[in-house]
Amino acid sequence: NIMDDDAVRFLKIFTFLSLDEIADIESQFNAARHERLAQKTLAREVVTLVHGEEAYKQALNITEQLFAGNIKNLSANELKQGLSNVPNYHVQSADSLNLVDMLVTAGISPSKRQAREDVQNGAIYIN
Repeated sequence: NIMDDDAVRFLKIFTFLSLDEIADIESQFNAARHERLAQKTLAREVVTLVHGEEAYKQALNITEQLFAGNIKNLSANELKQGLSNVPNYHVQSADSLNLVDMLVTAGISPSKRQAREDVQNGAIYIN
């Protein structure tokens, strides 16, 4: 993630888009920042440049499916790729830890109090 103010500047530095194209993107971006057009364009251009068009399309599909909660639409390999940088924790025995203890032990929550609050508020849930 990058700050909104950096997105257009990075387009000028890290892409081969023309200044006219970037100006058009900046105009659209400023009119509707919540759509994150500059960030999405930067991601598309950099991933395509470094990894190729097919890798960009695959990354976009994985991202869209994960954020939409449609993990059933992903293959096991795609799911593994999409979650490769997400911290994970393996529990040896399901009955050895309750959820609150597991969240603290895995470093997801800094304390049991915070873990309980996160679970109660719906910030943490198990599919």
